[in-house]
Amino acid sequence: MNQENITIIGFDLGHGEVSLAKINSISSPPEVLLLHGKKSQPTAVACIGDKKVFGEVAMRRGTQDFEIAFKKRPTSDLKYKQNIQDLVSAIYLHLIDTYQVDESNCNHFFIGCPSGWSESDRKNYEDIFISLGIKTVTVVSESRAALMQAIQSDKFTRKELLGSILIIDIGSSTTDLTLVENMKDKPIDFGDDIGASLIDKAILEYSIAHSKDSEQLQNILEKHQHYKNKCEFLCRKAKEEYFCYEMNYEEPEFYVCAGLPEKLTKDLSFDPLLNKNIMDQLLGERWINTFTDFLCEAKQELESNLIKPSAILLTGGASKMGFISKIVKEVFDYSSLKRDSEPETCVAKGLAQWGKIYYKTEHFKKDCDLFLDTELEKIIEDEKSVLALIDDLSEFITNGILNQVTKLKIIDWRNQNIETLNELELQIEKSIKNWLTSSETNTQVIKVIMKWLDKNIITKLKAETDKICQTYGIPESELQLPKIDNFTEVKQLEYDINIDLLNFTKQLLGLLYGIVNGILGGFLAIIFFGTGGLALTVAALFGISLIGENREKAIQKINDLNIPKMFRQVVTDKAIDQKISRQKNAVINDIKNSLITNKKETVDKITQLMKEQIKTIIKEKIDRARLLIY
Repeated sequence: MNQENITIIGFDLGHGEVSLAKINSISSPPEVLLLHGKKSQPTAVACIGDKKVFGEVAMRRGTQDFEIAFKKRPTSDLKYKQNIQDLVSAIYLHLIDTYQVDESNCNHFFIGCPSGWSESDRKNYEDIFISLGIKTVTVVSESRAALMQAIQSDKFTRKELLGSILIIDIGSSTTDLTLVENMKDKPIDFGDDIGASLIDKAILEYSIAHSKDSEQLQNILEKHQHYKNKCEFLCRKAKEEYFCYEMNYEEPEFYVCAGLPEKLTKDLSFDPLLNKNIMDQLLGERWINTFTDFLCEAKQELESNLIKPSAILLTGGASKMGFISKIVKEVFDYSSLKRDSEPETCVAKGLAQWGKIYYKTEHFKKDCDLFLDTELEKIIEDEKSVLALIDDLSEFITNGILNQVTKLKIIDWRNQNIETLNELELQIEKSIKNWLTSSETNTQVIKVIMKWLDKNIITKLKAETDKICQTYGIPESELQLPKIDNFTEVKQLEYDINIDLLNFTKQLLGLLYGIVNGILGGFLAIIFFGTGGLALTVAALFGISLIGENREKAIQKINDLNIPKMFRQVVTDKAIDQKISRQKNAVINDIKNSLITNKKETVDKITQLMKEQIKTIIKEKIDRARLLIY
């Protein structure tokens, strides 16, 4: 792709505000795009006649058909999709009409989304933009964009970047926390509906309650949602004005002027009431305590996982409120605090910066994708490696059923805890099934698989990823998987393998019942026959004649007897071990042949799971490595 004709556009569509930035040349910094002459606009859209309008224009001119603050995780809700499409199309046409975007160029949009969104969420979100005719769209984590912009702004030291950075994004509707460890974003399940819009609502309620027209205002706002939205937006403007010039409103007689009052009827208007006394009262009731408790809970959650952020990045439009940084510093007193100077455009510029990296590292990404699509599969599905896994599994399973099940049950029979040899066989079969399907065995199987992975796969993968790293001049450690002892990313792999192990064991059970017969196969009776006519003595004791009987019938008769303990003692531990040792190779071969015969239902499923999980892990490392190439 000819990079000279590409315009990279970072699109930060937030719940409360929307902003965009572009990069015209791979070598240029991001430039904030103006929306109605401003760097950001409220997330609002309205229809005026046949025309869609957005931002403050929609807030001012929209009537009952306008929508505000509608960003959320993609759903099948058609209204949600329509709102996003109307807003994006209105903004796109505005950018074209104001000559900020050239339609004839290849405009690649990098759209922000919360870090916690799944791949399917991102794909659905991407499809909404593509459906508008925007052909080139990439969805990127907002946390990655914020970090990218912070890196480019030299806000963090190298030591801080290699540690843990906590991004606190305080928006209109929510406060979201994202932990970035070693420059890799790890969404933590921590966020709450503590957004700056709660302050807007509190200002609205206070202003209505203390207005001379309180009852009239309450009635009209209850009946007309669009009026309530407009009044709340005016309260938001008052809040922003207050925190920009907080010292101006310390005297009780000075109130914030947010612009012209909102005219609701011919004789009724709404104007927010706000000064320092009022704001202190509202924050104490609605925000500060809740926000502080939220941060303390987040801190406790992080520290329970042995995480202490080396630095904190405050971003989001609401982070400009003066008291925010003070609270954050009090809670996270051991972390250095960084504030974004323009939080309303931080993510948009970061998205554009990520787009620049996307193109500057395009060849690196292609080489990595080729490796993931071809070499990774060859390494994991290599015939010799797969046979090695089958050998390891066969060895483990054989040792388990012989030493942890069969031997112990024979000892139980010897101690008269089991009456007959036929009952012994049934108990061994049952115990093998229980052993195979136990969580402890599953854990041990995973360890066998992980050791095989370490011995047969990781070294080969390292050789291939090292070649890529050498080509692009980045440390070899960036793409390689760690040793299994430090392989923290295997948790999902272990989970997936555990899910499939039940099918794996089911395939073995039918085979193992036959193996039990092979192991026993009149094993104890054979001992009797080989011990100076002991079998004849035992049979005579029960009044059974074995004379003239063939060996098979004789063994069947012995198997049905409840043999006295004195005769059972001839089956010593040494005799059991010798018999098991002689049977081991035959059992291993039987299990190995079964695994090979049922390879698609057993081993292939395990290697496929490993391949997909390893691919996901390496993809994350590739994204991080792109930062180093940049």
